[in-house]
Amino acid sequence: IKQLHIVAPPECYDLDKADFMDEVLLHCGFSISQTDFNYHLPVNEIPFVDLLHDSEKRRLKKCLEQDFMVVQENLQDYSDVHRLISTCRERKGFPISMTLNDFESVIKKFPNRYKVFSVFDKGKRIATAVGVIVNSNILYNFLPADDEAYSSFSPIVLLNKGIYDYCQQQNM
Repeated sequence: IKQLHIVAPPECYDLDKADFMDEVLLHCGFSISQTDFNYHLPVNEIPFVDLLHDSEKRRLKKCLEQDFMVVQENLQDYSDVHRLISTCRERKGFPISMTLNDFESVIKKFPNRYKVFSVFDKGKRIATAVGVIVNSNILYNFLPADDEAYSSFSPIVLLNKGIYDYCQQQNM
């Protein structure tokens, strides 16, 4: 073996174990070749709105005044969700890592591990994300996306509130 790549989970999953693993691997002569950014939000009893900057509070209020709704969906057809994610990622210059068939297949194969959250404006999906249940304490927010036509509303803020509220209800 000439080279070995180890991809570690985000440190926030278990900081003590992550620090220990880094220490052991570095002591054994490994080196860190890449560090990815991780953004995480610890969920507790504090209401989501209390965690927001004033500008995000205004965006959230704007979404709520428009009667946008957050829904945790149980779908059979994921094409609309996948289309919104693909369009958003393309707009931002990011590749989509899963075809529609792969996307639909993995969610249907592990329905207790994947939760689709969406924001709707009068029945139209304007933002979406897939929550991946890593374990009983961690929900990974995967592939968040929004409709460019709604960028002035920032529906992702409302989407994140819905996901945060779900995590509070599930004690995650």
